[in-house]
Amino acid sequence: MIKRPLWSARIRESWAKAPIVWLCGVRRSGKTTLTRDLPAESVHYVNCDLPASVQMLRDPELFYRECRREIVVFDEIHQLEDPSRVLKIGADAFPKLKILATGSSTLAATRKFRDTLTGRKRTVHLTPVAFDELGDFGAATLKKRLLHGGLPQPLLAETLDPSFYREWLDSFFSRDIQGLFAFHAPEKFNALFEYLLRQSGGLFETAKETVLRAGVFAYRDRRQKKRRFRSLWIIRINAAARGLGLSYSVLMSGLKKAGVNLDRKILAELATQDPAAFAKLAEAAKAQGGR
Repeated sequence: MIKRPLWSARIRESWAKAPIVWLCGVRRSGKTTLTRDLPAESVHYVNCDLPASVQMLRDPELFYRECRREIVVFDEIHQLEDPSRVLKIGADAFPKLKILATGSSTLAATRKFRDTLTGRKRTVHLTPVAFDELGDFGAATLKKRLLHGGLPQPLLAETLDPSFYREWLDSFFSRDIQGLFAFHAPEKFNALFEYLLRQSGGLFETAKETVLRAGVFAYRDRRQKKRRFRSLWIIRINAAARGLGLSYSVLMSGLKKAGVNLDRKILAELATQDPAAFAKLAEAAKAQGGR
C-alpha cells in the first residue's frame, strides 16, 4: 500500500477544525486506501456497502455508544438511506469522536444529503495523483501520468489498459449517476461524457497555445520597453545638456574621455533630480575639449 502523506496531513488538519471530515473524490482515486492508512488500533471501520452495516446504523446513537475507539470511518457512506443524520448525531452527541466519511463527490447534490452539517464538517476532495506525489509512486513519471491517467491503479500498471477506464466509467454511471440521481439513459450520459472530454482537451490545447503566444509577446514587449526607456533617457539628457551649452553627443564623448562610466539611466536621473551634479559632469566633459 502506497502512503499518501499529503492527504493524510490534510485529514488531520481538518479534524483540528471540525469533528467530521468528508473525504470525497472520483471512484478509484484511493479514498478507501487512504482510510486504511490510519492507525488500526484507533479506528472503527464501517463498510456501508454491506447490508449488515446498514442494519447496524439504523440506530446511530446506540452504535456510537458502543464504539470504543476514537476514530470512526464510514466508507461509501452514500449507501446509507440518510447519511447526514448519522453524521450529525455523531458530531453533536459524541463530540470527542473523530469521524471520517468517504463517498462520491456528487453526494452533496443528491436528495440523500438532507443536512449540510454547517460548522460540523470539513471537506477534503481527493484528486487523482498530483505531480508532487509522483515520487511516492516509484517509477511513475510525468509522461506516464499523462498517458495512464492519475488514478493510482493504472498509474502503477506496467502497461496501459484501456479496458480499466471503460469499467471505471460503467461503475461511475451505475453507482453514482444512476444510483444517486436515478438517471437511466447510459447512452446519453456517455455522449455527454465524451463531449465534455473533447471540450476539455480543446481547452487544454487553447491554454497551451495561449501560454506560447504570451511568451512570444512578453519577449517582444520587453525589448520594446527597453527601447522606449532608452529614448526617454536620451531626451532628458539632451535637454539638460543643451541648457549647459552642450549637445548630447559631445557630452557623452567628453564623459567617456574623462573616464566617467555612468549609464544613460543614471545620467537622466541626475539631469532631473540633481541638476548641480549634472552640471559638474558637463564641466568635466567640456574639459575634454567638448563645446
